[in-house]
Amino acid sequence: MITLRFVGFENLVIFDERYVNLIEIAEKELFKKTVYIINKYSKNIEDGNDIVLLSNDNRLEISKNILVVNDFYNIDINSNKILKALYNEVEIQYNYEYGEENLLKNLENIFSNLHQILCSYDFEVEYKRELKVAELLKCVGLKFNEYYYDNPLDNLICLFDLISLFKLYKIIVLVNMKLFFNDEEIVEIYKSALHRNINLLILEHGQESKLLEYESKIYIDNDFDEFVLKK
Repeated sequence: MITLRFVGFENLVIFDERYVNLIEIAEKELFKKTVYIINKYSKNIEDGNDIVLLSNDNRLEISKNILVVNDFYNIDINSNKILKALYNEVEIQYNYEYGEENLLKNLENIFSNLHQILCSYDFEVEYKRELKVAELLKCVGLKFNEYYYDNPLDNLICLFDLISLFKLYKIIVLVNMKLFFNDEEIVEIYKSALHRNINLLILEHGQESKLLEYESKIYIDNDFDEFVLKK
């Protein structure tokens, strides 16, 4: 079981495969502080006990296990973590299909030609004479086509696909998502995440809104009283 504890909150955020977790905060300064802290921790800028992430009572490093998304028009499907996972996956498949020596054999002519050119210079140079598949993919700039989808909803679901495929994060945090999507789209996002076994945490600022399908909500009012609601 995965849980997330925010300092000062009465209730734990408990992730359940049947629900999407929503924290709705009416008081503006508390909302800003909550978003600021989880964003800083996820980027490994700050560390401490303001947020504690646990998996079966084992503490997890937040920067490695939580992704925060707050710009739905510029979702980064080519982050370093995603591309590294892609390159490693392709390398494993290539070596399985063709063998580790296959790449070096096919690069022999290129290295030989480079050697002939470099020998014409009157100075000593060094370069790697071996190259792994992942290094080659980085050299040629392999990445996902970020313009394939032309709307935030499809881009977000594409991000879900990649994170699910490569098993990159324990939790995805979506900030003020309800400003960008209507109720029908939000429920579709919830279904897509649950279908891919992705733990979602939605952070929203505002007065209590109606409870949507799949939501497990902690609502914190202007007096900092907490209410737990489930659909």
